Amino acid sequence: MSEQENGSVDKLKKKLYRRGTFRSDVSRAPFSLPKETTPDSWQDAESDIKQSLLNPRFLKKFFIFSSTFFILAILVAVYIYKSGNNVISPDGLELVIKGPASIRGGEILNFNILVANHNAIPLESVDLIVTFPEGTREAGALEKDLPRVRKNLASIDPGRVINESIKAVLFGESGTEKEILVAIEYRTPGSNAIFEKKKSLSVLVSSSPVNLEMKIPNEVNVGDELEFEMNISAGSAPTGPLSKVLLSLDYPSGFRFSTATPKPAFGNNTWDLGTFEPTATRKIRIKGTISGQDGEKKLFKSSVGVVAVGKDGIIGVPYGSASATVLLRRAFVDLGATLNSESGESVVVSSGKVIRGDVNWTNNLPDKILNAQITVRFTGNALDQSSVLLPKGFYRSTDDSIVWTEQHENALAVVEPDSSAHLNFDFATLPTSVLNRKGIINPSVGMEITFEGARVTSGQENVSVFTKVNKIIRVNTRLVLSADAVYNRGPFQNSGPLPPRANQETTYTIFWTIVNTSNNLEDVRVKAIIPSQVRFIGSVSPAGTDLHYNSNKGELSWNAGILVAKASDAPSKEVAFQVAVVPSVPQVGQVLPLISDMVLSGRDSFTGAELSYTHELVDTRITTDPNYKEDLSRVVP
Repeated sequence: MSEQENGSVDKLKKKLYRRGTFRSDVSRAPFSLPKETTPDSWQDAESDIKQSLLNPRFLKKFFIFSSTFFILAILVAVYIYKSGNNVISPDGLELVIKGPASIRGGEILNFNILVANHNAIPLESVDLIVTFPEGTREAGALEKDLPRVRKNLASIDPGRVINESIKAVLFGESGTEKEILVAIEYRTPGSNAIFEKKKSLSVLVSSSPVNLEMKIPNEVNVGDELEFEMNISAGSAPTGPLSKVLLSLDYPSGFRFSTATPKPAFGNNTWDLGTFEPTATRKIRIKGTISGQDGEKKLFKSSVGVVAVGKDGIIGVPYGSASATVLLRRAFVDLGATLNSESGESVVVSSGKVIRGDVNWTNNLPDKILNAQITVRFTGNALDQSSVLLPKGFYRSTDDSIVWTEQHENALAVVEPDSSAHLNFDFATLPTSVLNRKGIINPSVGMEITFEGARVTSGQENVSVFTKVNKIIRVNTRLVLSADAVYNRGPFQNSGPLPPRANQETTYTIFWTIVNTSNNLEDVRVKAIIPSQVRFIGSVSPAGTDLHYNSNKGELSWNAGILVAKASDAPSKEVAFQVAVVPSVPQVGQVLPLISDMVLSGRDSFTGAELSYTHELVDTRITTDPNYKEDLSRVVP
């Protein structure tokens, strides 16, 4: 602080603290609280507020604020209006689908897609994407799936309308709705964001390209054989053949599949119909037995369609379906039969074998059955009539029937309610020699077993009671392998000493001959072991025969494939190959094995049985050689 300022402060202090009184011109300001008045009523308060609002100063401020807000609102509106032309509105993109509401399955569906840009700026990188329901095929190429179509529309200028035509072929069951999804993907100028608009088209499949019909009885007795038929035919005319068509059946519980013609391709319920032409028809017959309760209803369902992608044996898109209900009835009489203790409908036996048959019955009625008769009727081409043997009853060779009446069995005179009884008989199939002599192919014996009688009901006339069961006996073919070694005949020139000499190599030709008689055979194979001291040379006749040798295992195998039935003992197939052996000194005087453990196997196409035949050994005893002598078989020094 300066000296001048310090002096002024000192002077002020002296003046304030000096003795005496203040000058009269110095006066004290009065201090008091402002006086507030409280209105006596609400009306007074409202009056005060009105006076405040009418205050000119307040009105001036309010006017300024309102004017400013109004001007800003106008500016914002003008900006939005001016810049709004550069904003894409979803409503400004119009997507219209024009197509039929229904179509027949397998026909070409032709529909149009209209895309209109009502915005003020263009749409860029526009893609049209159409997604079809499963099972859709290309028009003109039904073998090709058509899951989706994608088209690049480039850009769409403001006000422009694009019309795209799409073709496809829809399949499905009659009455099903198929949804086609259409999407537009696009970008706006200066942006990488992808926008999308979607719409769908529903099309009703009014009819199927394939018709499916199930013919099945309305009623069947519990435990009886049930036979029904599936008929498949072309429905609505497709534009071409349908490929990879399957038929699938859904059996109810209690149904036991027996046979089908043709055979299923997958399991026992799915058939591969292959390529289905527009005029094609298929017929499949199925047999089986069904069990359940009296009055129970069994539902059989079926469907036909195209195979699922990558899933063999499974329908991906159904073309049609059919179902039927079978009512089970308890048989008035339970009639059963076994053959060699087997209760199945089909039995497989060898030719010439004796078969024991047993027939049993039970009266399920609350009434008696009088004058019952049981009949067994033989059919087929393989029954040996001279072999029929029965302790009771009568065999009529004129019509190949066995008959039992009350004359032969007392239990048939009056069959009481819930009573049971049984009968038995024996018979045989023809031997192979007779089958071959008669030239019989696929030998079998059919049996129809019937029970009939009169039901006695009080107050009513007797009512006929009838029931039957069927059996079939299929006879296996005769499968035989003959194996022989020779030196002086065959397709190869053999060499070396004969009889075989120690430490010197001798070659032999071995023949394998397969005999097949009455039925076709599939997957026929021969396997054998070549001993370690024997060498497989590799010469095979006929050339090209599927004969292979595994030197590590010493195993020789021949894949003979399919053998057609000949109804004779003539060779069905034959192969020759060459082996060599070098005897050792300790084997002098012995007969040497050339090949052993030969097993012939194959599947009987008629009976379904896996058959086999074993031939133990072929050695140096070449008995079928034209120059054979006993002393040529053993090793000499």
